Amino acid sequence: IGLALMIGRVIPRRIGYKLAELIADRLSAQTQSPMITSARLNQWMVTGQQLAGEELTLAVNHAVRTTAHCQFDLYHNIRQPENLIRMINLTPYCQQVIDNLLNKKEPMLVVGLHLSNLDIAFMALGTLGIKVFGISVPNPGGGYQWQNEIRNRFGFELMPGSREAVRIAMKRFQQGSTLVLGADRPITGSKYKPSFFGHPSSLPVLHVSLALKLDTPLYLSHCTLQEDGKYLLDMSEPIYMERKPDRFSEIMVNAENILEAAEHVISQVPEQWAMYYPVWPDLAEQVPR
Repeated sequence: IGLALMIGRVIPRRIGYKLAELIADRLSAQTQSPMITSARLNQWMVTGQQLAGEELTLAVNHAVRTTAHCQFDLYHNIRQPENLIRMINLTPYCQQVIDNLLNKKEPMLVVGLHLSNLDIAFMALGTLGIKVFGISVPNPGGGYQWQNEIRNRFGFELMPGSREAVRIAMKRFQQGSTLVLGADRPITGSKYKPSFFGHPSSLPVLHVSLALKLDTPLYLSHCTLQEDGKYLLDMSEPIYMERKPDRFSEIMVNAENILEAAEHVISQVPEQWAMYYPVWPDLAEQVPR
């Protein structure tokens, strides 16, 4: 990340994209690395388990190249907030939601998908004065800590996942802040295995638990890279929680409702899904070579 920050800030965009592609190709060639084996698993699943061999290899390379392109855009403009804002377009509904946040200061619960450049979108919004509290992965490594520090500079208040983070998140929500969590970054050790693309996954359910506790709907947000090189930020209509007699069913039903909406989004641009951790670890051995 440090190298990307240093290089991304100082080299021209055209050269930066070429360098990003070169780095992506080098990474993609490391077929035994955890990153690439996870990418093969995830791309295989979101493309309907139809790809194998060279086709799957090309799909993974396309995804890594897209991620590298997006990361260059982020780091190239990270010290120029006005550039970040110019790179983001909003759908009409998303603009309406953002205006409501700015004018009425009403709290929201947002879950994001790791599509293209969600960081650049949320950082651009942070420069507009939207108060955001986010919960990230527990026990983040050095790279994640550095990323979180960068996000904090743009108005995010970000904490690693913990009971204390959940307590503070609820307090911030009651004070009018927008809460942001990820919906598609896998975790370990959870008893909940919500179905995603037709198979039990290792995806989190904390956002569902918070929505139920706060008695609030949540919004699914995603950002996609467009042909003109800009990013389109979109947001779903509010997703309301269904109440069930028992806690397990309540969590599972609502988590799967959200993931069903996420499936539709990711299926349209699988090459932009920047997920390099195994979402379905039990299927790792079934991925075609």
